[in-house]
Amino acid sequence: MANHELKGKIIFSLCLLLMIVFNYYYSNPQNNCASCALWLGFLMGIFVVLSHIYRITGKFKV
Repeated sequence: MANHELKGKIIFSLCLLLMIVFNYYYSNPQNNCASCALWLGFLMGIFVVLSHIYRITGKFKV
């Protein structure tokens, strides 16, 4: 396993874990910040895609 594959898997797993945590936190009715959840989900989705590309190619370029 190449070094970039391991780093990519770690970044990918951390991003998915953060998406789960943000989704759980912002789904609470006491936190009335729906736009925060949408923007954080969007940004974390970008990081998930970039980490997948990095895991395969070893570069963050598309």
